[in-house]
Amino acid sequence: YYAIVFMAIFLIAVWTASKISRSIGISSIVLEITVGLVLSPQLLGFLPSEYAECYHRKVVDCNSFKDKARIADAGTGFCDLHAYLEADAYAHPWTSGFFGDAASVTLNGLTYNLSEQGSTRRLSSSGTAGKTDYDSYEECLVQSCKLDLAMK
Repeated sequence: YYAIVFMAIFLIAVWTASKISRSIGISSIVLEITVGLVLSPQLLGFLPSEYAECYHRKVVDCNSFKDKARIADAGTGFCDLHAYLEADAYAHPWTSGFFGDAASVTLNGLTYNLSEQGSTRRLSSSGTAGKTDYDSYEECLVQSCKLDLAMK
C-alpha cells in the first residue's frame, strides 16, 4: 500500500515541477529530472528501491544453465561455439564443458561435434564469429550474458 502512495506522491511532484518550470520559462525536463534524482533511492530514498532497479537484473542469473543456454542459442551473436572448438578452447576435457557429456549439440540448425576439438577450419567470419575472447566457451556465455543484461 505504501509503495503505491509513494509512487503517487512522486508522480505528483514531477507534475508539479513541470508546472513550475513552465511558469518560470525553463524547459520542464530540467526540473522533472531534478525531482527524479532528488527523490530517488540513491539520494533521499523517497522512491522505493524496487521501482528503481532493472527488472531483468532481478530475474536473470548469468550463472544459471537456463540463461547461459539463452546466450548459446543466439549462436555467433555472442559466442561462436565453432571457434572455441576450433581453437581447442571449449573445455578440457570436453565432457566438463557447458553441454556436459553430450557428444554433439545443435544450435540454430547447426550441429557441432563437441568431442572433436581443434579438428576443423573456418575460412571467413564476421561479427563475433571466429572469435575466442575468453578462456572457455562457458566463460564466454557468462560474460556475454552480463553484457546482454547491461544493455537492456
